[in-house]
Amino acid sequence: MATPDEIFQRAVAAHQAGALDDAEQGYRQLLGAVPAHPGCLTNLGSIVARRGETAEAERLYLASLAAAPDQLDAHFNLANLYRRTGRVADAVKHYEHAYR
Repeated sequence: MATPDEIFQRAVAAHQAGALDDAEQGYRQLLGAVPAHPGCLTNLGSIVARRGETAEAERLYLASLAAAPDQLDAHFNLANLYRRTGRVADAVKHYEHAYR
């Protein structure tokens, strides 16, 4: 049986290769075992944001930040999501955190 780290690494490799369905499946599998895995939450958020599922992406980014408040990727991705959806003040807050 694969370890959580192996599952994450396979999902990241699929994500980087553009195999988003495979990446999503891996991230969701890992979240079943480790629900607060910050990198997994952030990466899955980027996949669902790309599909236009902004509420789900926001939920995933916020869960990632709850697990690891200083995770730069989550702040930056969430800021981009807020910017694209017209929530400029919220975006600025997260951009500032990402660039500290």
